[in-house]
Amino acid sequence: MDIDKKVVGQRLKLFLEARFKSANEAGIALGTTGDSLRNSYYNGTSLPGAKILAQLMSMGCSIDWLLFGDKNIGKQSIGENRSLITNPEINHIIPQREFRIIGSIPAGRQGEVVIHDYITTEVIDLDPNNTDLLLIDEEFGYSMTPLMKPGDLVAIDYRSKVYNGCIVAAKWDKTKGAIKILSINESDTTWVTLLSYNMAIPPINVRRNKVVMYHVFWWIDRARLKKHIK
Repeated sequence: MDIDKKVVGQRLKLFLEARFKSANEAGIALGTTGDSLRNSYYNGTSLPGAKILAQLMSMGCSIDWLLFGDKNIGKQSIGENRSLITNPEINHIIPQREFRIIGSIPAGRQGEVVIHDYITTEVIDLDPNNTDLLLIDEEFGYSMTPLMKPGDLVAIDYRSKVYNGCIVAAKWDKTKGAIKILSINESDTTWVTLLSYNMAIPPINVRRNKVVMYHVFWWIDRARLKKHIK
């Protein structure tokens, strides 16, 4: 199977730029130099060797995605749908990470956190074929503060159905779109309302057939994530 070196270089650059401030910083993390990344890999002159691929895997990069793209991972590409959200930062997460469940917490206003005297675990299966990340705009991304803030990463799942009250990545015109809270009136499904967590931002009413929405199921402080990856 032929591998397009230039496309691999573009994916590699996209992956590393989401984690490091510069090519020099990324080069140090990979045991090479920024010039080598730019002149050998980013421009498609060479493919990353086994050592760099192993390091990329440890950072959470899907090597199948890096070398072959979605169409060759084993499922039909959904790139056409993905293009509806402008310029997502794609971050393929290592699937099936096991996390501890240390207690329970109420979702309402009353009740208290209960710390369990035993530890259970939950396997979090983030399928890189159906999951992408979006970077909240650092200049205009204030509609969901303080729940989310500019610079955070949010994960969207192309398989999940959106529902009343869920957080969505929505696009309803020719702009970049926004992260909103979906409100659906059961008596009138022709229109939906897109709410902001920041109460200073007015709600947006839009026809259901004029908006594209993807379920946001997870988000994290990007700076904190990068600190742990390093």
